[in-house]
Amino acid sequence: MANGQEAGLAHFNGGVNYASLGVVQRKGKRTFIYTENGKAMDGPTSPSGAKDLWIRSTFAFNAVNHYSAGFDGKSSRLSAATINCNGATGVAT
Repeated sequence: MANGQEAGLAHFNGGVNYASLGVVQRKGKRTFIYTENGKAMDGPTSPSGAKDLWIRSTFAFNAVNHYSAGFDGKSSRLSAATINCNGATGVAT
C-alpha cells in the first residue's frame, strides 16, 4: 500500500445505512478504520511487517452486520460494532 490508500469491505442498503471496516495507510503505518453512516473511527495499527489482512463480515437474517479482522486468518484482532443495515448488500472497496 501507498500512503493515502484504503482497502476494506462495506455493507450498504442504498445509502440509508452503511458501514465499512478496512485499513488505511498514513505516514507508512497501516491503521484499522471503521466507518458507520459517515462517521469514521480509527482502530489499532497493524503489527510491523504484517502483509495480509483478513476481514470477516457476518450478516444475520435480521439485517444486523458485524465485522471482525485479523492478520493470520485465524484469530480476530479487532471486533467492530454491529449495525442494522435492513437488507444491505456487500461490496469490496
